[in-house]
Amino acid sequence: MLEKARIQDMGNIRELVQGFRENHRAFKDENTAEAVIRQEYIDRFWILLGWDVHNRRHRSLAEKDVVVEANVGTIEGLHIRQRCPDYLFRIDGFPRFIVEAKKCTVDIDKDKDAIFQAKTYAWNAQIPFAILTNFERFRLFDTTVKPHYQAPESEVIADFDLKFEDYEQQWDVIEQTFGREAVADGSLEKLLAKIKHVRAGRRIRGIDRMLIDLRGSEPVDKAFLAHLEDFRLRITRDLYQENKKAFTEANTKHGAARLAEAAQRIVDRLVFIRVCEDRSITSYGELRDAVNAARDNRRELYPDIVRLFRRFDERYNGYLFKAHFSEDLTIPPDSLVDFTRSLYLPDGPYRFNVIGDDILGIIYERFLGSAITVTRIGFVDAEPKPEVRHAGGVYYTPRFVVDTIVRRVVGPKIEGKQPAEILDVKILDPACGSGSFLIAALEYLYRHCIKCFDEDPKFAIVEAKAK
Repeated sequence: MLEKARIQDMGNIRELVQGFRENHRAFKDENTAEAVIRQEYIDRFWILLGWDVHNRRHRSLAEKDVVVEANVGTIEGLHIRQRCPDYLFRIDGFPRFIVEAKKCTVDIDKDKDAIFQAKTYAWNAQIPFAILTNFERFRLFDTTVKPHYQAPESEVIADFDLKFEDYEQQWDVIEQTFGREAVADGSLEKLLAKIKHVRAGRRIRGIDRMLIDLRGSEPVDKAFLAHLEDFRLRITRDLYQENKKAFTEANTKHGAARLAEAAQRIVDRLVFIRVCEDRSITSYGELRDAVNAARDNRRELYPDIVRLFRRFDERYNGYLFKAHFSEDLTIPPDSLVDFTRSLYLPDGPYRFNVIGDDILGIIYERFLGSAITVTRIGFVDAEPKPEVRHAGGVYYTPRFVVDTIVRRVVGPKIEGKQPAEILDVKILDPACGSGSFLIAALEYLYRHCIKCFDEDPKFAIVEAKAK
């Protein structure tokens, strides 16, 4: 029976390859839409590997194996806009790899935009593999390493850098690595262990996160933390150099804390704006536009940035953008320009619509574990706070532990409750740190409500309560 199914699969992939070969010249025409390649070849390729690409089993969005992005999206010159990958492959709702599809006219060996797009999504989402394909080519990338726009060839996995003519001959290996059953059995974890030279039998990945630091990897949390630390120190030094009269006691603990507060407030605001932009809470590119406008009109940059802060204060009325003494200081433009540009693709690799809220919280918890110091001769540096140094570092609870605790504590409390009743649920974490438990609890409540809506759309109707 198994041999018969294998022969049928080989016949199907042979037929698919032959059909593509016969129409190859037409597919190289610029007028051939990406959707044609996806629907007629890439979708069928993954269906042959056992994936329910078209959701024939009618699973909910939270549970289906393949999340397909309908919109192709655009790449505007070098300004790669935020979007989801064309295919997100999951097991039990947890991402395992992504596939980015392109037209046959896109040279996926050399196209920096296409390669960077695939790599950055997977890397920011902490998904270890990304595939870039136009069916003519199939390229697998190791995305545990920080992507660099100018290095498109880095981290390609040679064993899976294939041409469509290779598919039939390599089908057994492809199926044993990317077939739905194989992935559910841990084939990608085995491949990752092989690539990273991890000893056989050692578990390297949990449900949704790496369990150990892999040799040669650079996860997004560590990379972004180092990035923030570097620029906070650079901005702090610029602030002190240009505003020594405002920080006459900088070499004291209190004075250094005030200097650090000014730099921290600026960094926090810039990152917050970028997160809002990438998550479509505010218009994309506002911050970058302010930088470009100051340059084009030969104006000082920081006053323009402060005006943007004032607009955000009007919109959000929160603590972060309240009037602050840092707005009255002078800052040379170079560090602000470099930091701002590094928060946008392709100058930087960060996609803030993909980085999890818990990861951002962890990054900031570690980030705030260091303090600014200023020596008597005016040298500005950063060092771990005493309480952090004595504790051996900042510690946080791994996400899989958080999820387990939330499931066991919150789960029984909401079992059988309708969405309207969920609105009355109250959850307290009096020592919340970066808020990871509260974020996970909110997501758990959200998923419970979505499941209820899928079962009966009437649950989405909630009567307004008089105040």
